[in-house]
Amino acid sequence: MDCKTKLTRAETLIGGLGGEKTRWMQAAKDLTHQYDNLIGDILLSGGIIAYLGAFTAVFRQVNKTNLFFFIEFLFFD
Repeated sequence: MDCKTKLTRAETLIGGLGGEKTRWMQAAKDLTHQYDNLIGDILLSGGIIAYLGAFTAVFRQVNKTNLFFFIEFLFFD
């Protein structure tokens, strides 16, 4: 294999890896955001489980569905 072919392949490889850095930086930013919200998510989940644990399965299912709609309305609209 001659030097020109190796150089062309190396440039192609480096060019392809350039986009990986951007992708990894975005993934790290997303994970940091999820990590920052983790304690709140755990507290909220634990509170819901503790509160709804004493009720019947049907009541829990209805309230779980209502809660999902409420959370979606608050945070995603």
